[in-house]
Parts: sequence; C-alpha cells; structure tokens
Amino acid sequence: MYSAVIIASLMSLSIFVTKNIKNTIKNNQLYLNQKIIESVNDCFKHQSDSSRTLINSLYSKPLELSDTLSFLSNDYETYIKRRLDDYSNSDVVSYAGINSFVKNCFSYNGAIREIIFYSYKDDSLRIYGSSGDLKYIYNIKSKLNLDYNSENFNRYIENMLNSMNKDDTTSYHYTFYDIRNPYKLENVGTFIVKYSLEEVDNIIKSYEKSKSYIIAVNKAGDVIYDSSNRYLNRKYPYLDRLKTTDNYVNLDERSYIDMATSSLGIIVLGVLPAKTVFEGSKIIVFTIYALAILLIVLAEIVTVSKIDDLSMRTQNILSAMKNVQKGKLNTRIALGKEDDEISLISSNFNDMCEKLDGYIKKVYLSEIKQKNAEMTALQSQINPHFLYNTLESIRMKAISNGDKEVGKMLYNLATLFRNMVKGKTFITINQELEHCKLYLELFKFRYEGKFDYCIDVEPELLNKEIIKFSIQPIIENFIVHGVRLEDDDNFILITLEKECEHIKICIQDNGVGIPEEKLEQINEDMKNLDNKRKSIGIINVHERLILTYGSEYGITIANREPRGTLVSIKIPCKEVDTDV
Repeated sequence: MYSAVIIASLMSLSIFVTKNIKNTIKNNQLYLNQKIIESVNDCFKHQSDSSRTLINSLYSKPLELSDTLSFLSNDYETYIKRRLDDYSNSDVVSYAGINSFVKNCFSYNGAIREIIFYSYKDDSLRIYGSSGDLKYIYNIKSKLNLDYNSENFNRYIENMLNSMNKDDTTSYHYTFYDIRNPYKLENVGTFIVKYSLEEVDNIIKSYEKSKSYIIAVNKAGDVIYDSSNRYLNRKYPYLDRLKTTDNYVNLDERSYIDMATSSLGIIVLGVLPAKTVFEGSKIIVFTIYALAILLIVLAEIVTVSKIDDLSMRTQNILSAMKNVQKGKLNTRIALGKEDDEISLISSNFNDMCEKLDGYIKKVYLSEIKQKNAEMTALQSQINPHFLYNTLESIRMKAISNGDKEVGKMLYNLATLFRNMVKGKTFITINQELEHCKLYLELFKFRYEGKFDYCIDVEPELLNKEIIKFSIQPIIENFIVHGVRLEDDDNFILITLEKECEHIKICIQDNGVGIPEEKLEQINEDMKNLDNKRKSIGIINVHERLILTYGSEYGITIANREPRGTLVSIKIPCKEVDTDV
C-alpha cells in the first residue's frame, strides 16, 4: 500500500507538472505568435500610412504636382521639352518638379526601394531609383483592358514588377494610389511605392524564441511575404480554412494559427506547427520523469527500511510485555534516537514497569518493615495477654490503694502496648498524636517537674494519613538520649503544618543535642539505606516513609542553636485509605 501510494502520488504529480509545463510553453508560443502578428501588421500599416502621406504632400505642392501631371500626360520626350521650356520661362534657380518629390519620398521612409509611376496615356511604367533619378521606362506592349481601380490591375502590375526582379530573393510590398488631375478631375496615372520587407524579417528575428512562421497574403490571395519561403509569390492554398473560428487547423500539418487584417486588406497569418511547440520541452519532460523514478526508488528504500525498523521495535515491545507477564518487572525497552509513537509507547512502558516495581516495593516492603518493627518490639515480651492482664491487675491494686497516678500510668502503658501490636499500617494523624500523648504523659509522670511538651496542629490535618509509629520513635530518642536530668526545663514541641501538597512535621527539643560526628553518621545512613546499621528508630521510620511515598519524602535531622535537636518529617497530604 505504501508503494502504491508513493508511485501513484509521484507519477500523478509528474503528469500534472508535465501538463502544466506544456500548457505554459504552448501559451507562451501562442502569445509570441500573436505579438509577432501585431508587430508585422503595424509594419504594413505604417507603410500604407507613409504612402498616403506622400501622395497627400504631392497635392500640397503646386509645382511638383504640375510637373508630375505633365510627366504622366505626355511621352517622356515631350515632357522633357515642356519641362525645359517651363524652366527657361521661370525665374527660379532650381526647378522643383517630380525629381524633387521622388527624393523627398526616399528620405521620408528608409524602407522605400523604388518609386513607380504608371501612365494611363501610354501604358508605361516609369521607375525611379533610390538616387531620385529615373532608372528606366517600361512600355507595356499591349493595351490593358483592365479597370485601373480594380484589384486585378494592381495584381497584374505587381506581378510584372516582381518578374522584372525575379533574381532578387528579397520580399517586397507595393502600395497603389491614384494620381488625379485636380483641374480636369480625371485620373492620369498610379503612384506605386515599392517597400522592402526587411523590417518584417527583423521583427521575426527579434522573437527568436518563437517557433512560428509568418505569411502575408494580399486581397487577391497572393503571398507577398513568407518567412518559411514555402508559398512566396504564389496563391495561398489554405485561404478557405482561415474562415473557421477554431485556431487549431490542418494546413500542411496540424497547426495553431492566429491572424490580423490591415486596412489595405492584407492578411497577416501566424502559423505555429503543433509538432514544433514542444520540441524544447522534451528534455524538461524527460528530466521530470527521471526525477520521479529516482524519488520513487529512494522512497521505496526509505519505506522498506522504516517498516523493517518499525517491525523490529514492535517485536521488542511484545517481547518486553511477555517478560512482564512472567513477573520480570526489571524489563526495559531500549530507546533509540527516533521520536515517534513507538518511542513514546516504549518510554511509557519503561516508566510503568519502574513505577510498578517501586510501588510493589513500597507497599510490601513497607509492611514487612512495619511487621519487623512490631515483632522486634514484641521480642522482649513474654505473652501479650499475660502482660495486659498483669498490668491491669497492678493498676486495679494501685487504685484500690488510692494511688490514682500510678493507675493512670499503668493504663497509658497498657494502651501503648495494645497500639504497638494491633491496628493498621496507615492511621490518621490524630491517632498517631494520641499515641504520642500517652507516651509523653508516661514520661511526664516519671520526670515530674523536669519535663513538658506541646503539640500544635492545624485542625484540618487531623484526619490526614500517616504511617503508624512515624512520630513516636523520634520522641523516644529525645527521652532516651536528649533529656537533661539535672535541669527542670526540658521541653519538646511538635508542630504540623501544610505546605502546598505536603505536610511538614517538626519535632524540636532543648535537650543535649547530637554530637556532630554522630549526626553525620545518622545522615549518611539515611542516604545509604542499603548499608545502614540495624535499627528500629529514626532510620527505620525514614526508610518506611521513602518506601511508601517516594524519595522526596522522609526525615531530616539538624542540631538547634544554642542546644537541642530539630527533626523534620515530610509526608504527602492525603486522605486515609481505610483498606490499608
């Protein structure tokens, strides 16, 4: 499926890109074709406008017009005699006649190659060269039976002029304008301007990226310009196909066409053969498909590699799960450099195993430690029931003898023993403090006048959870090791307060304190519980707290100034689990 998706995606992308590139190339070529046609059409229009301007300028100059009319109305010899007579009778220095007009024509437009006058009187063509002088006169042998204003006349004259220069490969364009005698209101001849189409060649060369060829067809259907040299000076064979509105037609070959028509009726046709449009794109298309194939191969290699890696990592997870099912909670999944869902699952699996293993150790080992502490406390006892009964008998004897204080002490002692060997692991803080009060009252009786205590606790903390015998061993250490019997101001203060999500218990006294070396040894033992000395006191409480709640909880010990000891206990603030 991965392979199918990759191949389909890349090949679809390649086809899409290829089509877009081809469409872009085709549109660019069609755009260039249109621009060439517009430029060529403007060229023909400019030549037509130039001829119109020249003929209009002739009518604005009476001497040149008069000489031109004489030139067309007489044979050349008669014209020369009249011209000399007119010049001799005039007082001008230079004679401004037809030669002056012709020279102005050549200087007006550099594309003009010949100025030709056709005389209706003797059917002759009188041709002037670029120097402004008459080159020759061509007399048509047979009288033309043509309408001088018709397209047939223009075509006939144009073909005749082209035949005179059949060895010249340059393309030319002719414009025809009648010359009218304004005094007699009759036409005496035709003003013909021969333009070189080298400017059209230059226009086409300027669009070097275009693959079109340009054809210009006159009203008669003759090709007057063909950049491909296929139909020059011939009838264009596909005029009927140009009438369709479709721009994709079948000429010599399937081609895209565009055309424009000038004011003179000249059709400028741009032909773009379909097979040449995409010639330059073959390398691009080949490169796109080659690149697509290369990407497919690389994608396949990466996909196979990734799937194999994924399969192996999944198998590692399954193997680890089987090990956990067998009870091997120390199983861990190796994490690689990848940062994906498999890595997330593996990391969470490792955390789960670690927390599960820790939880088992906390709960079961904590209970084992608790039972060991209870058993150690009972090792010195012979028979709990015998002890309770004996203490109760002694208490009743003391009361009967009127010694109520001894009776109360015996009652407190019996209650303490019952709490030590019975009850749950987790109790309320209130229960633990009541147990501590019984213990403290016993020693208050013992050291009457030398010892006192105070317990300060926030009421909302009384029902929170604490491990049984968490505070009592700390108090016992003070009673056994810290009381100054020679003084009567011995005091122990127990405070409980909430800090964020924790409860902080402080037991501070004004006793003899702990020697620095001893204090360092105790702190070292609490840091390295595996190497600790056997104890059911402070270290035992610290280890049970860590096993139950985690390494961030436990006991810290420090000496107070000027004397005494401060023991801090940190436990979580949580409700009592009634099932534990």
